[in-house]
Amino acid sequence: LRERAALENRYILNTLKIGSWRFVIEEDAWFFSESLFALLQFQATPRGLVPQKLWGERMSHSELKKLSQSAKEMLRRDGNCEVIVRANLPQKQRVYIKVQGRLIRSADGEPEEIVGIASDVSQEVRTQRELENSKSLAGHQARLASIGELAAGVGHEINNPLTIIRGFLDITKNALMSGQLNEETVLDLIDKMDESAARIGKIVGGLRSLSHADQIGEASFEPESILRSTVGFVEEIYLRDGIEIDMETKVPVGLRMKGYEGKLQ
Repeated sequence: LRERAALENRYILNTLKIGSWRFVIEEDAWFFSESLFALLQFQATPRGLVPQKLWGERMSHSELKKLSQSAKEMLRRDGNCEVIVRANLPQKQRVYIKVQGRLIRSADGEPEEIVGIASDVSQEVRTQRELENSKSLAGHQARLASIGELAAGVGHEINNPLTIIRGFLDITKNALMSGQLNEETVLDLIDKMDESAARIGKIVGGLRSLSHADQIGEASFEPESILRSTVGFVEEIYLRDGIEIDMETKVPVGLRMKGYEGKLQ
């Protein structure tokens, strides 16, 4: 009956993809249960002693470092540890394993060993990533919809400074042909055309910033600068209807925050 119960337990653990482990501090050695060896698709060893080559074959240096840092933090805080690491299985398979452990002390209070369980959470990790990607895509689509609503106004706002530039070019051409062109007139016309070209650049730059903001990813930026550049972009469109935007903010100049510029825009 005991053998049958042991077989049933192994079957359940293998099916649920859960295994137990312990790290003996004095021996500096890891021990895995049969189900954990099975989860990592590695041949179980006598006593469950984990061979050194298992780490090299199943985990990258960065994942081992993450596991080690979690264990050190647990020793420092005298508590529990929980970390998710990625394991590389044969045939280029990858699994994500949640490692949970607890520090065990000897009778005299010295750290003796760490015991815990490990479970396959690959599906949960992939589901979470898909959810995050969906949220990111939804945000990007909403931003594109906003850009679409601004498109009519943008076309008009670009056409206006272009008309002004063409008008000044005609003035310059006529003045040149009549011999009435002088340095002061040329500089004045160039300044006016440059101002109109800057308006076009401001509108196009605002559209480009809004449409490509998500590609930047999470980064450090100045929220005050983002607010002013975005408001500056839309105010060009509202001005044609006689609407002036007056922006006041208590956000200090130079203050930085970490996040996604596109979401703020």
